[in-house]
Amino acid sequence: KYTDLVLLDIKHINPEKCVQLTGFKNKETLNFATYLSNINLPVWIRQVIIPGYTDDKFDLLELKNFLATLKNIQKIELLPYHELGKFKWTELGEIYELEGVLPPTQEEINRIKDLLESSISTSASSPTNNDTFVPVLNWIHPDELLAHLPLVASM
Repeated sequence: KYTDLVLLDIKHINPEKCVQLTGFKNKETLNFATYLSNINLPVWIRQVIIPGYTDDKFDLLELKNFLATLKNIQKIELLPYHELGKFKWTELGEIYELEGVLPPTQEEINRIKDLLESSISTSASSPTNNDTFVPVLNWIHPDELLAHLPLVASM
């Protein structure tokens, strides 16, 4: 009633890998995505691409197959990992768990985009025959992300 669009981050489709990456299970997020589909509330899916963590082909196919079950997706955003928040961990005296992880290359993003954009019906492991699932995929470069942030002057 009060929400007309949900931006939903799926940290990882695989439950065990989600716990390893975030410390939390993904069950509630996936259930929420299904609920939003059932009530037909528009959703933008946001997937952070972290090399070595969220870029495995089989996990991406599982994500693609899950998304194919949803009827309310307006857009999928591929968000490449960046280190913009790393300083927060340093300032808190905490260990930055992704130390040494580099942002994905344009080629890696293109591979993932192609995989997710390919027709669901051509996937042998697809649980659906949904030929109409063709989400718009955006790739947001970290430099573009900075360009859209409001500037705040500090004194």
